[in-house]
Amino acid sequence: MKNPVPKHWSHKQRLDYYTRIDESGCHIFTGTIGNHGYGRLRINDVEYTTHRLAWALANGPIPKGLHILHNCDVRACVNPAHLRLGTNRENVDDMMSRGRWGPPRSHPKGSSSPVSKLTEKQALELYHSKEHAKVLAKRFCVSPSTVYMIRGKKVWAHIHEPPFRA
Repeated sequence: MKNPVPKHWSHKQRLDYYTRIDESGCHIFTGTIGNHGYGRLRINDVEYTTHRLAWALANGPIPKGLHILHNCDVRACVNPAHLRLGTNRENVDDMMSRGRWGPPRSHPKGSSSPVSKLTEKQALELYHSKEHAKVLAKRFCVSPSTVYMIRGKKVWAHIHEPPFRA
């Protein structure tokens, strides 16, 4: 886990501190992830949804009644180039066209989960590595307990099932 940031840091500095860029160009927020898969960042006793904060920092205030939609479909992404303004109707249409609407399904596994901070390849690396969990946790921006749970097959267990290949 990362240390708390200094109080004098700007909102942008705080957001950047908890962000890593993945191979697809998504800027993945690695801090607190809420129940619906969106990043959450508390600054001066105000909690922000990180994709909305990122859009506002890049473009100015969000007009009342509008949503921030993801072009990349990655809820933890805070890359302003992957975000756009949209109405509630556009948000619902977007969810339906991407298959995120309808009856409940089983929880998504691995990197398809909206709260995932790792890829399958990274989870396998954590599983097979002989390095100390604290070292790996720091490198991959996860907690040591996440490393232990991966090694104990409590989480990411599907990466051991055939036909998965990293």
